[in-house]
Amino acid sequence: MSSSSYIASDLSGLSLKYIEKHTVDAPDMKRELVRTHKNASARLSYERWCGCMTQLIELTGNPCIGIDMGELMEPSYCGVLGHLALSCGTLAESFARFARYQELLYESTGQLTLVGNKYRFSWQRESEELFDTQQSDEILLVGLLKLAKHLTGKSNLKPHRVGFMHSSPDYAAKYKKSLGSHIEFNQPELFVELSIELLSHPINNSNPTLIRLLDQQADALLKALPNRGEFEVAIRKSLVECLQNGTPSLDALSIALGISSRTLHRRLESRGLNFSLLLQKTRYELAVQYLREKRLSVVDIGFLLGYSEQSAFARAFKQWTGRTPRQFK
Repeated sequence: MSSSSYIASDLSGLSLKYIEKHTVDAPDMKRELVRTHKNASARLSYERWCGCMTQLIELTGNPCIGIDMGELMEPSYCGVLGHLALSCGTLAESFARFARYQELLYESTGQLTLVGNKYRFSWQRESEELFDTQQSDEILLVGLLKLAKHLTGKSNLKPHRVGFMHSSPDYAAKYKKSLGSHIEFNQPELFVELSIELLSHPINNSNPTLIRLLDQQADALLKALPNRGEFEVAIRKSLVECLQNGTPSLDALSIALGISSRTLHRRLESRGLNFSLLLQKTRYELAVQYLREKRLSVVDIGFLLGYSEQSAFARAFKQWTGRTPRQFK
């Protein structure tokens, strides 16, 4: 992440929890974090986030703040991403959703890949930072594993291997309790590897609130299609699923429908339908329903509709309605 990146307001609550739990005397920082946390659409710069960690280390004399803060991680500090994780059937599904929607938490993109019989979740630094990201990296990996433990109910869950870009710190031995024994430093990227067996664990006490909301909106869209044939209903349903998975393309839609992209194009054309216009119409209808629900922030809605940037969603919505999403709300 660069110095111009930001973290979401939900994640700032993690710092607040640490400050309150350890009664840290940092009134100015606390006020700043409270303001950010209370505003669902607010963002805290990534540089400032890392600066808060450095300041907390100076105030407490505790260099392990990244690990300790990661251990405080709960789904509630991940906003809509936390609800998505709790709505999944397995840990693998949760990690896949995390990979897709992690920019709801911070402006960075991780890669989820299969390496042999292990899944590897990795992040690369786009450029050399002018500030220390060590504690932020610790929060990310320790917090991710803490969430996995929370979701599965397995407190002894350990990854196969983890890697940090920074050098081994004096307190490296403390990593083992949270991250296991296979820890590597001075790596070209930040990563965690988990076994396929581990990721197959079911999610305990799932809370499918968000998925129910998404399903309700999808059902509402389908019911709004008067006198449509079975194929057109299937198209809209599959397109909504593609949007939720972050893959709103003709190829992805054809795979979801189990037909070739050429066949899909021909069938759409025979019915006077155009994929691009169908995608825009579906996005518009979902956007209006999400905004009327008033349960999701504009940032969340943009990502759920498959937009990689909030500004792209705002421009599209203004073209559709003449108003920005915030004006519509």
